[in-house]
Amino acid sequence: MNIESLKTRWQNVSPRNRRRVGAIALVLALLALLVALIPNGDESDTDIVVDAAETQNETVTYIVEPGDSIIGTIAPKHHVPWEAIAVVNEARLAQINADRCDKLSDQYTKNRRRTGHYCNETVVIGGKPMVDLNTLQPGDELVIPLTSHPVVDTVVTNIPGNSIAIVIDDTGSMTEDLVQVSAWYMRASEQFGKNITTVVLYADGHVRQFTDTGEVTFTTNGSLENTRNALETAAASHPDAIVLVSDEPGDDWNGFSNLDLPPVYAHSLEEISHENLRHVADLTGGQFMRPPLSEVVANR
Repeated sequence: MNIESLKTRWQNVSPRNRRRVGAIALVLALLALLVALIPNGDESDTDIVVDAAETQNETVTYIVEPGDSIIGTIAPKHHVPWEAIAVVNEARLAQINADRCDKLSDQYTKNRRRTGHYCNETVVIGGKPMVDLNTLQPGDELVIPLTSHPVVDTVVTNIPGNSIAIVIDDTGSMTEDLVQVSAWYMRASEQFGKNITTVVLYADGHVRQFTDTGEVTFTTNGSLENTRNALETAAASHPDAIVLVSDEPGDDWNGFSNLDLPPVYAHSLEEISHENLRHVADLTGGQFMRPPLSEVVANR
């Protein structure tokens, strides 16, 4: 049917029926508009969506040279926070420490009169004790995370203040997702002049903390998934904001009562943790980030 025949038919329609057709068309248009405005159950307008396709993932293998240390030379050379190198290489560093240092006597490892760095638990560089970070030898390999994400960069840039604490869910075993996303935030903090006051890893009621002095401490407060305890531990370092990366909702919120935290920028990796992490971000005046539900934020 061509346009001319449609015009002829429309001209033969009575004015009354034309008004009816127009009213029906208007109602249908309004219904379509209302459907478009109904929020999607999986997405909030306030969510910051982090798409894996935008990721700029890169790592390099670094061969340790004579005189190297993670804090003193390797991190500054690559413009990466030493905490990011420590987190990514944590299992390897712990194994090296066990293999090389645990068999040595305390007279060697804890002797304050020693001047050498190797396996010396009393060594402090830049105010940071070098436990687990001073067991390297020339020829050792480290993974250096040179990774960024434009959305995460924007989030970190807009965080008010100059200091950030990083809190990482370490339940079970640290996944590639958690390592990757945490590296984004630590690298962005370095790039945009934010001081990292502490890095807190939590699991099964325990908190492992890389403080601003490089020490690792343990606490046993909180429940199995002690997210709140980890956030409160991070808050004790007095940051201007906290970045939380998790894929679990947390067990120790106590109804979210009496939360006394700086703004929390919560990055949820799984749908199961979206609700709790979004709630914490809202309660503290932070922001909520998530991946598209159909994708995984990771460097596979």
